[in-house]
Amino acid sequence: MILTLDYQNDRINPAGCKSERDKLFFNMYIDGGKPLAVSTQTGYMFVRTKAEAGKTHSLEVYNWRDHKATSNFVLSSYAE
Repeated sequence: MILTLDYQNDRINPAGCKSERDKLFFNMYIDGGKPLAVSTQTGYMFVRTKAEAGKTHSLEVYNWRDHKATSNFVLSSYAE
């Protein structure tokens, strides 16, 4: 399975809008494993992982920089 996570970065903010990007630093954890850091430069991450049909998997996403910041992101999954 392929997972992608991306969040709004400064390039797509309308002119004059303040970004909270400096308050964001996301990590993903798949099945309680090691932290997978989302790039703060691009606001994007791509990860390939094994997933079996009929088996439950967990995915956790944390913003470690500021837990009170508005954290809008998109998580997508694709089967291989």
